Amino acid sequence: MKDSQEMVKVGIRDEEGQVETLWATPIDRRLFRLENSPFFAYGISWLDIVRAEPEDDGFLFYVKVEKKSGHRTIRVIVEEDSNLVPALVSQLNILGCTCEDAFPRLIVINIPAQVELRQVAEYLISTELQWEYADPTYEEVSAGQNKKD
Repeated sequence: MKDSQEMVKVGIRDEEGQVETLWATPIDRRLFRLENSPFFAYGISWLDIVRAEPEDDGFLFYVKVEKKSGHRTIRVIVEEDSNLVPALVSQLNILGCTCEDAFPRLIVINIPAQVELRQVAEYLISTELQWEYADPTYEEVSAGQNKKD
């Protein structure tokens, strides 16, 4: 992540009104490059270019993705006392991914464009851990698989 003095925070509001904030680098007045992976939001990933608008108090809120970066996001939930995390992160690094964790049980996996999403998903299935697609979403992945049939 870049120096936070160069960055701003962009809020993303979910359907229930909960807000997650992500660091972003300003590109112009309304466009920002995301500088970390979302822990809760769907459909956005690290380095995506997003449009954000200030609310009345001046705080920026996400409007839409203007340009996808090619990165994808998956989230893993582990047991609180799990000793699997170091091995999990190590294997994901070997596959070419990076990971962030802000909570003891939640790990966000950044999957760069050159890494096959299917390969990461197959590895996670083999771990029998609880995980989810965040970007693309499960629905988008499933729709893509149905198009091949």
